[in-house]
Amino acid sequence: MFPFKDNIPQERFPIVTIVLIALTTIACLLSIRHSGSFADLLPLLVNMLFLAIFGPTVEDTLGRARYLALYLLGGLVVLGAQALTDPTSTAPTLASGAVTAVLAVYLVRYPRARVISLVFIIFFFTIVEVPAVLLLGLWLIAQTYFALAGLTFA
Repeated sequence: MFPFKDNIPQERFPIVTIVLIALTTIACLLSIRHSGSFADLLPLLVNMLFLAIFGPTVEDTLGRARYLALYLLGGLVVLGAQALTDPTSTAPTLASGAVTAVLAVYLVRYPRARVISLVFIIFFFTIVEVPAVLLLGLWLIAQTYFALAGLTFA
């Protein structure tokens, strides 16, 4: 299943979301290049895909300043929790926490939203609307897998 757009119309162009995706991707890619661990690329791609799908709606709902504050606060909360639980950890979790905050607000504000997705079934594919809560559940499962597998970059 490949999601690509929710069914909530936006009134404004999501400039903050685009800038956050660009800056986060650049920072993560530089870190991956420095560490030499390209296994961390998959969590980055998953998080940026979900931010690209759900971020514009949250940005439109909250407004640009509050959305940016939410993103930064979500990242800082997870960073603080990481520092308290494992102060020696070098695995960055800032972006993952920030995306989590955005998705949580989306789920609270739009619990019945649907996401237009491309679904593959063997050699057949179709476009369907999937409940956003299902996709967010799959995202949570992916994040849990990445964490257990040690792929906690983004």
